[in-house]
Amino acid sequence: MWVWNLAALMLRSRKSWLRMVPMAVALLIMTVSLGVNRSINLSPEQSVTSTLGAADGLVSPGFSVLAGSSSPTVPINRWKVRQINPYLETQVSVKGLPEEVLYQESSMPGINTKGRYALISGKWPTKPSEIVVTPSLRQGIGGKNKLVLEPGNYDLTIVGTVGATFDKSSREILARSGTWQAWPLTQKQAKISGLSGNYLIFFTSSDSAGTCSKVNDDLGSDPLDSDACTTREQLLSKEFAPLSGKKIVEQYLAWFLVAGLGAGLAAAAATTSARRIIAPLTAMGVPRRKLALSLRVVTLFMSMATAAASLVTGELLVIAIRPLLARFSDNPLSPVSSPTMSAVTCLGAAIVTAVVMVTPSSQRERKVHGKRINVKMARLLAWSGAIVACALLVWASVAAKVSLISVAIVSALSSLAAGLVTPWLLALVSGRDVSPGRRLAASRALRSRGSWHGLFAGLTAGLVAATATGLLIVASLFAQMNATSSTGIPHGMAYFLAEPGFSPSLPGNLVKQFDDDLHGARKVPMTYGSSDDRAGNSVAWWAFHNVDDVASIFPLTDRQRRQLQTAGSLRVTTDEQASSTEITVPRDLGWLGQIKVIGHGYTPPAKSSDSSVSRGFLYVGLSPNQEDTAYHWATTHHIDPSYVMAPRMAPKVPLPAATLVATGLFTMMTVIMAGSLARDERLAQRRLTAHLRRLGLTPRWVDGVIFFEVAMTCVVAVIAGTIGSLLALLATSRIMSGTMDLVHSGWWVVAALVGSVMVGSTLGATIHRPYSWNTTISD
Repeated sequence: MWVWNLAALMLRSRKSWLRMVPMAVALLIMTVSLGVNRSINLSPEQSVTSTLGAADGLVSPGFSVLAGSSSPTVPINRWKVRQINPYLETQVSVKGLPEEVLYQESSMPGINTKGRYALISGKWPTKPSEIVVTPSLRQGIGGKNKLVLEPGNYDLTIVGTVGATFDKSSREILARSGTWQAWPLTQKQAKISGLSGNYLIFFTSSDSAGTCSKVNDDLGSDPLDSDACTTREQLLSKEFAPLSGKKIVEQYLAWFLVAGLGAGLAAAAATTSARRIIAPLTAMGVPRRKLALSLRVVTLFMSMATAAASLVTGELLVIAIRPLLARFSDNPLSPVSSPTMSAVTCLGAAIVTAVVMVTPSSQRERKVHGKRINVKMARLLAWSGAIVACALLVWASVAAKVSLISVAIVSALSSLAAGLVTPWLLALVSGRDVSPGRRLAASRALRSRGSWHGLFAGLTAGLVAATATGLLIVASLFAQMNATSSTGIPHGMAYFLAEPGFSPSLPGNLVKQFDDDLHGARKVPMTYGSSDDRAGNSVAWWAFHNVDDVASIFPLTDRQRRQLQTAGSLRVTTDEQASSTEITVPRDLGWLGQIKVIGHGYTPPAKSSDSSVSRGFLYVGLSPNQEDTAYHWATTHHIDPSYVMAPRMAPKVPLPAATLVATGLFTMMTVIMAGSLARDERLAQRRLTAHLRRLGLTPRWVDGVIFFEVAMTCVVAVIAGTIGSLLALLATSRIMSGTMDLVHSGWWVVAALVGSVMVGSTLGATIHRPYSWNTTISD
């Protein structure tokens, strides 16, 4: 009977339900986030429709069609299809628009446009040179009924407006078959301009698999690799394929951690409640095991109810905001689907809350009975942390694979190692002999109650390590992206290919125009090519006419000059300390393998018939304005961008705003934890407080002692957490070799976290300063 009374008492208590608020908030955030993500992502059927339209399959012959040329002939009659629709797509330049737009050509309306485009106004094109455009493109050209494609000033007539179902804001041109062939360009002009379209074929068939088999036979494709032909069934099978455990962890790891944090906070609150309930009932003779089991069952029921309420509320919120999502989303929303992953996560969080909850054996006085740090145990934990760290480094160097799971394992193990080492560090700090005063009193208090401080410091060190690891990994990855996001040529240089081996030579007027546009820059004739080394690897090289040309671009030592004069080549390195057989080049030119001098082992062909050899000019000493001119020159003059290599660094990727948010949250968390620690210290040191009062010492002196205790604990936690984060960063750099720039990463993140811990501990100790001096001493 008492079990039901206990359950009714807890369920009627407002405080019992308030203790479930952290889990409810975490699960609500998780449910809404996953629901929004499900809504804005296309369903499998929608994803296939966005690719195929109403077609049963798609053939990719691998042909590129130059502007002004006819499409290739393929044996379509042998494929036994009901309906076919040849299709061509590419990017084109529209006169008056700064950016290229998507160009598509096919018979319209057709099987490839059904479900993907809808006619809004006008009509579909019925002859070549007639087009329909999307509303955003129509708006971009000012609502005109004609547009001009460049180069060649190709006039096209707009006969209608269509809406793109799967990309509402896209700028697209849909043309009738034959429009591409009617472009007034010669084949040479098209090659120089780089105007070529990807040729595809959409089809419908009663036997899509059989059709693809014939397609692969005719096109010489590998039957096991049917990239040349894709059917609706193949795409649907890929979309409906169940997620592997690895992908589930990678996609939902963050939300698992959020739910786990909420469950942990709810379990801690339930533990506090259990302390107040157990004492009177055990005094009445209620068996503790039955009482603990009953409390766990009631907590499980409450957590399940909280999880269910969060799940239902979150899904209702998602349904309520779907009209708003549809308004701002370029893609159609996916149909409402069951929240399987959200439900599983909520269920898991509820179970974790009940399992993790601790039921003390008796009600304790509202104070902390700390114990001394067991030095032997602390030393054993420190050795365990060292073993974990060494094992982590070995695993990261030998067996770890590049994945998010590996990074998560590194973060978890490094945080564990930091937490294990912390009690031993705290024992070392508190065991040092210091001069009499507040530090001595604080050290003795730590030695008498070090176990509690060791637990606090270990948890804080683990949190510091985990947070700093995540932020530093992101900073290192972004620093590497910023360092490698160049066009392959350093600032102050530009390479102009007048006679490329892979394309027709440029007309003389364009060569002169480029020279005039970069007036004032030094021009050095140069040949660019590639060849295989002894190991069969392709090596890119630059060849100059003489050593002085090389010296005018790259600084040469006397030994390097002699090497060039005798051997005719130098290996390229980005290392500042180059040998006599190497030449140091800027980091952007790290893709080069050699620098050569013509006449020493290499003589370029009279004509650039070799596709791996190109002739041109290297312009050096460019100003920022000339760099910008060179970078946009190919686009401005409507030629293939491969004719010009100019410097252009991508915009710097800033550290996420989450860095500042995480630091702020970390400060708040430290305020709460350090404040609780200071409060418990005052409660535990009541006897010392009374003695100090009798000695005439002021409260400020006692505050100083407690502040030193909290500060020493936080300093140890920061040191251990920083070491753990550095360990994680080292292990991650071994796993993700070549993708992280440790030198230029955001090391200020560590400083921010260290500062947040110290500021938070100071604020926490200050906020909880008031305490009672009317303390009696009882033996």
